[in-house]
Amino acid sequence: MEAKIVGINLQKGRAVALISTGEYILLELFTDELELHDEISGNFEAYPLGGEIIRNVTSGESMDVLIQDYCSKDLAINYLRG
Repeated sequence: MEAKIVGINLQKGRAVALISTGEYILLELFTDELELHDEISGNFEAYPLGGEIIRNVTSGESMDVLIQDYCSKDLAINYLRG
């Protein structure tokens, strides 16, 4: 399933992606390779939590992330603010 990066806080190593179900994915980043509006793909339909390898469709790179949770827009905004 694909998702789109809709928010990033590189200082805190966090990103938020929007999936087609309308839910937001809270990501902890280990690199600064993601950019706003990048398309990513992963096994998001299974709602995994914890360490996952996702693919940045925009750049063609794979990367390790930590999926923290799936949530609403309001919670995603709070997550980015930290």
